[in-house]
Amino acid sequence: MPSSNERGAYGYGGKIRDWAHYNPLGAKIIPFKEDYRCAMCQSFETVFPIDIALCGKCAHKIMDLKDAMWRFRGKRTNPNGHFCAWCGRLVIVHYIINTRVCNKCTKILASQADKRTERLKFARLVVGDY
Repeated sequence: MPSSNERGAYGYGGKIRDWAHYNPLGAKIIPFKEDYRCAMCQSFETVFPIDIALCGKCAHKIMDLKDAMWRFRGKRTNPNGHFCAWCGRLVIVHYIINTRVCNKCTKILASQADKRTERLKFARLVVGDY
């Protein structure tokens, strides 16, 4: 463990010379494993943890995978309907799953969420003279 002066604590020094040991708060650093299997596209890439709400069909596809990391968080019922994050179907019962997806799939999920938000924004708009 480097000293507090070496890790950059308390504002010692003006220039950081060793970024490998720079840790001003002294927190325990756990290395992040880079290559896992993406739960959505099945490719080995750098993945990021995410909680997603899926329909039963998409949720069971992920839960059937043995080499992709996932954890079932719960099953929710919404009578108004909920859009599946992956396929976009409107379902009443959706499953919350904590899994890891790659950067490409994260962009796809974000763009679909933007489209749904935009669509619902205009669906709630009531126009008329009263």
